[in-house]
Amino acid sequence: MTVSQSFVLSKDIVSQSFVLSKDIVSQSFVGASWARIAALVPVVVSCAEAGDEVAYKILLESAQELASSVKAVVGRLGLCGQDGKDAFPLVLVSGVLEANTRWDVGKEAIKCISKYFPGMLPIRLDLRLLILLHLAKALFLLALGMLCDAARNLEKVSLINA
Repeated sequence: MTVSQSFVLSKDIVSQSFVLSKDIVSQSFVGASWARIAALVPVVVSCAEAGDEVAYKILLESAQELASSVKAVVGRLGLCGQDGKDAFPLVLVSGVLEANTRWDVGKEAIKCISKYFPGMLPIRLDLRLLILLHLAKALFLLALGMLCDAARNLEKVSLINA
């Protein structure tokens, strides 16, 4: 990698106005919210796809950290059985885990998690589908409430008429 390539990530983060100076570490992560850090993912992915080794390493280590977190939760809840090989579903939902052009964070995370749990059954949900499902649920509950109110009103009317 050339010197100019090694600074692609720094240059792109600064140019995206995520930070005010080239002191990226202190400006980006001190007091940064998860949303602000997640907003950097497309920039890091783009740089990794362009050949930036630092960006690629950040993505790879992020997938490994996610796998370690999943390992801790799955082990604590006993989802994988005594030997760690039982099948269990793992639902992955996040904008960060959505597939990108060449570097798929979700795919890499699944690969890392599968090393710990070969029986894991990954399920990747599209965020738009999840939002749509929640909206449908809310509309269903609203309609159900309206039907219950109508039924109570009919019951009152029939008691008055009786």
